[in-house]
Amino acid sequence: MKKFLSAAVVAMLTAIAATPPAMADDFRVEVSHAGLNLTNPADVAVVEQRIDAAVAAACTDAARITERAACMTTLKTRAMSVLQRRARLAATYTGMSASR
Repeated sequence: MKKFLSAAVVAMLTAIAATPPAMADDFRVEVSHAGLNLTNPADVAVVEQRIDAAVAAACTDAARITERAACMTTLKTRAMSVLQRRARLAATYTGMSASR
């Protein structure tokens, strides 16, 4: 049980986003949740803050405000989806309820 949790904690949240049409490359955002308990709302909030910072940094190269907004929305949505799946997995494995 502890080995599985350790592996889950060390894992990285990854979101691969399709960029707005005017941008050529895809972005990849990696956010660590190492040392955090995804069944704890305070720790989930920390991961969400990390996601926000990583998304903002990844989308800084967008030429227009609308492209930046689309980039940020796409990356955030995908990263939050991964976070929610991992929180559910952690909750299922530990027998606790997911924080969000």
